[in-house]
Amino acid sequence: MSASCSTEPARRDLAGTTVNTRVDVEGATADYSCRFGTEPNLARGPLVQVQSLPAERWASEVPKLIDQLRSSGNPLATTQKDKLDAALRLVGDGTDVDPAIACDIFVNVAAANGATDDASRVVSVVEVSPGVSAVSAQTCTDQRVTSVVLSGPDVAGSPAEQDAALTALDLAHEAAVQGTSDVD
Repeated sequence: MSASCSTEPARRDLAGTTVNTRVDVEGATADYSCRFGTEPNLARGPLVQVQSLPAERWASEVPKLIDQLRSSGNPLATTQKDKLDAALRLVGDGTDVDPAIACDIFVNVAAANGATDDASRVVSVVEVSPGVSAVSAQTCTDQRVTSVVLSGPDVAGSPAEQDAALTALDLAHEAAVQGTSDVD
């Protein structure tokens, strides 16, 4: 598989079908970002997205992310609140985040969302709209955050889909860390 989602074989491996229509990524904050869907109806087929950015840039958004989590109406357990508080202590107000601790912030946010306390790599299944699920895999190592998402009406969050997302994540992250991503 290619290091990113920009080659057809890599997208097919992840989505299980040909995903070859590039979709613009508006407002992308990543150093690289690509999103591909299927024709003729992009909204009905699978969508593959890969993003990567410096961990400190990701961490600078953590205060907003935590505010969203806390105001979502979903109750947070004490341990989740403690992990979010720990992340906020590390990130401060989000300005001038130390790259050396940015992945520690990622681990705390991941733990607040149910990952193990030392997870530098997580995968989750979420409903993005009624009848449309996504498998989302993220990692933070080497001062870099990378995310791979597979979504669509036929995505069920199966173990095979989760494994495929983690495989794609590992390859995309390695390419991003090494600066060899093939995303346009």
